[in-house]
Amino acid sequence: MPSNKENNFGLLEFKKVLNYNSKIGKFIRRIPINQFKVGGIAGSINNKGYIKIKVCGKNVAASHLAWLYAYGGWPSKQIDHINGDKADNRICNLREATNLENCRNRGNLKSNISGYKGVGFRTRAGMYEVRASFGGKRVYLGSFKTVEEGAAAYSKFASANYGEFLHSSLKIKE
Repeated sequence: MPSNKENNFGLLEFKKVLNYNSKIGKFIRRIPINQFKVGGIAGSINNKGYIKIKVCGKNVAASHLAWLYAYGGWPSKQIDHINGDKADNRICNLREATNLENCRNRGNLKSNISGYKGVGFRTRAGMYEVRASFGGKRVYLGSFKTVEEGAAAYSKFASANYGEFLHSSLKIKE
């Protein structure tokens, strides 16, 4: 959520400085600022993969600025990148989401060693355990002999429960 400092930065001032190209999801500089020239692409990718743009001395998520530019106001929720690419700020790739919905559309965490979302290996049992979240609670989906069986169970659960926020890697291909 934008801070009060960001809220004080109006859309008119913003549009004087940057132009947003919604088809490619990039911000183009309208005026030169320090070493940055007119026509250059604004922003840089942070260590989490999001593009940030300095506004009023503070780094602001380009996805939030895209929302402001396209809809005339700050988002009331989190911004979810539909295709999972955190640097893809085309307006057609952005939607408001609760934290839970945003997590549902997240891919594997770096700490995941099974290669499949929701599937972890339990050494003591010698099985793959599958867990998911639903209704704000963790749900145990069972233990499976193979990682593929576990992945199929998670995918089936997610397909039935996560709706439009189902991560693209879990969509059943026909």
